[in-house]
Amino acid sequence: MTKQTTHTCGRRLVGLALACAFSFAGLSAAVTAYAAPNESTAVQADINVEKIEGLSNDFIKGADVSTAVALEDAGIQFRNAQGKVDDIFNILKEGGTNYVRVRVWNNPADKQGNMYGAGKTDVDMAVRVGKRATAVGMKVLVDFHYSDFWADPSKYKAPKAWDGMSLEEKSAALSDFTQSSLRKFVDAGVNVGMVQVGNEINGGTAGEKSGSAAYFALLKAGSAAVRKVLPNALVAIHYANPEKGLVRWAKNLDANKVDYDVFGSSYYPAWHGTTQNLTKELNAIINTYGKKVMVAETSWSYTFDDPDGGNMIKNTQGIATPYDISVQGQADEIRDVAQTVHNLDKNAGLGLFWWEPAWLPVTPDAQHTEGNNYVWNTTGGGWATQYAAEYDPGAQNEQYGGSGVDNQAWFDDNGYVLPSLYTYAYLSTGAVSSTVTPEKPIEDEAVETEKPSEDTRNLVKNPDFAQGEESWTVNSEVPTPGDGQTGVWIGKTNNALPADGNSINFWNDTAFSGHVTQRIEGLQPGSYVLSAALYGGDSNDGTVAQLIASTSVKPDYAQNFSFEGWQKASQRQLAIDVGQDGTATVGFRIDSKNGKEWGSVNAFRLVSTADATQPEEPAETEAKPEPVGPCAHAIDKTALTAALEKAKTVDTSLYEKAGVDILSLVRAHAQRVLDYKDSAGRDATQASVDVATRLLMNAVNALVALPSEEEPKQETSTDKENAQIVSFATPQSSQATKARFAATGSSVVATWVLAFGLVLTSAGAFSFRKITLK
Repeated sequence: MTKQTTHTCGRRLVGLALACAFSFAGLSAAVTAYAAPNESTAVQADINVEKIEGLSNDFIKGADVSTAVALEDAGIQFRNAQGKVDDIFNILKEGGTNYVRVRVWNNPADKQGNMYGAGKTDVDMAVRVGKRATAVGMKVLVDFHYSDFWADPSKYKAPKAWDGMSLEEKSAALSDFTQSSLRKFVDAGVNVGMVQVGNEINGGTAGEKSGSAAYFALLKAGSAAVRKVLPNALVAIHYANPEKGLVRWAKNLDANKVDYDVFGSSYYPAWHGTTQNLTKELNAIINTYGKKVMVAETSWSYTFDDPDGGNMIKNTQGIATPYDISVQGQADEIRDVAQTVHNLDKNAGLGLFWWEPAWLPVTPDAQHTEGNNYVWNTTGGGWATQYAAEYDPGAQNEQYGGSGVDNQAWFDDNGYVLPSLYTYAYLSTGAVSSTVTPEKPIEDEAVETEKPSEDTRNLVKNPDFAQGEESWTVNSEVPTPGDGQTGVWIGKTNNALPADGNSINFWNDTAFSGHVTQRIEGLQPGSYVLSAALYGGDSNDGTVAQLIASTSVKPDYAQNFSFEGWQKASQRQLAIDVGQDGTATVGFRIDSKNGKEWGSVNAFRLVSTADATQPEEPAETEAKPEPVGPCAHAIDKTALTAALEKAKTVDTSLYEKAGVDILSLVRAHAQRVLDYKDSAGRDATQASVDVATRLLMNAVNALVALPSEEEPKQETSTDKENAQIVSFATPQSSQATKARFAATGSSVVATWVLAFGLVLTSAGAFSFRKITLK
């Protein structure tokens, strides 16, 4: 295969060019490749990929995206091939990914609840990742580390709660943890297809050295626990370093009668030898011990740029370089590893997982400024936080708060998708590089020809509610109505949208539910894509807001919306099949257990998959910055600038000092990000801009009002941009708040203030309102 470097622009400058190029060739190729993977003719794309003959539909084309949801919570947004913000799981699926791997740590936090970082993947976070993957039709591999933080060949520390346990007690604890965790996945509806008992367990697992009787006893306990909860799931055992031999590990597992189905190996070409050696080792395990095999982790760099200073691979020193350091090099690596696994004996090669293709940086550099340290510790978006040192002193290595693998991602630093993400889709078709390259400017006329003057393909009537309720049916249930219009209704938006107009609106002070639907008739039988956008905030646990559809083929299509905050869209797509009766009912539903959620829904669109494109981006009140140069795009700082201006108007004399201190720190960091230029004169990445914006908004929202000298009363702000409740507390309550800050200590105050808003209820008692970084 010819290895070709297709992108020579600076790393932070590739986004727009890739988006533009994809709009003409790559996007259509990606959609075609994934929708019709059996095509024999190679598609036009921005990378070259040789087709793998005979690749089955269930071949695992996986991605470990354990950090993705935490990064979204921090404010990072991912952009699809058209350069539009999209659900990362939708983007992955479009690129051919069909399986998601997520790690599980037992308790990755200190006694005060400060998380250790790296995605904060305790069971609850892992379930969130699993639900998102399941929602777009992917299977999930649950990767138990049996540790409170990183487990790999060099470290395998037992969870804190298991310290001092006998082997019998530890085995029982491991079994209980495995079963209770998996039940959470099951209860959440996650489609778990495989469970990994330990992570890269060459050195040991859960504090027990490899080869010891205790080591094998724990593996048996984990396997048995999986069988109890998920008898149909595959049980995997995972080792690293195939260049040092894998067969001996399989031999020991067999001799000690460990029950498992899949032998997984990490394979990083920079360190782990050749694919020929990998083939030899895995075939020996297949033929000797009758196991299925897979590559549990792999990746390759597309650049040596390192905006946050955390990369594990910074240059070619000390590593093998069988592929170019480029996007094409990533595609070549994926294709070679997939071909290697596909060619293994007895069809026993299940597939592969790319490790952390979406782990983007959260700060503009690696400087240990007060602001950077705060961002790393608060978001948990880097390799480790300072709190991890108590459990794993080595965690604060050179990666520390940065991402160790952002130069091995399938997105650039600004969240724009790279062509390598679509390699999985191209494996079944082949792909050849198009004549449109990032180095060649794209004429404005070409852009215009891609956009129809009118969207005649949309089959939804009155999709933007310009005619009010016409063609729509509204059902709203409000047991206890609040003041004004409450529940679910169609009408003029309450400014949740970035532009004036009508929409589906919802709000109530207490529990409510409702749905708005439209029945569409006369459709041709076949596949369609339904899409819409929700703008809203103040979501509570248990609240469900969904894009829904019903047809004679399936009566309960649903895709969950998220609540992104003021004037920020949660865009969702739903693939549906229409039966022979040619009818479909589409719409929106919400079920709020406690109330307080507010928002608007619009931009409904239903199109045949033959005509499907990404949903149009909702209109905005301000134009986005224009691209700079033939292969550059401007960083969008509009929201950050607005947030800074708003933060400057806050009268800090009215609020508790602890919250004001946090606001001051975050505001200084946001200003630094806004003004930042690196040595080449480039702005901070879009990812770090997005994170700074989110933290600043949360710091404002978390401010707690000082006690008033007047009679206690509650005043609710009408400024939904802050979604803030301003309360008047008693002096005693204020003292209690200050005592809380003093007791937790300054290092914890930052996390605590961002995590909770103190609210005075109508009865005069304090309650805590969860404020989520999302």
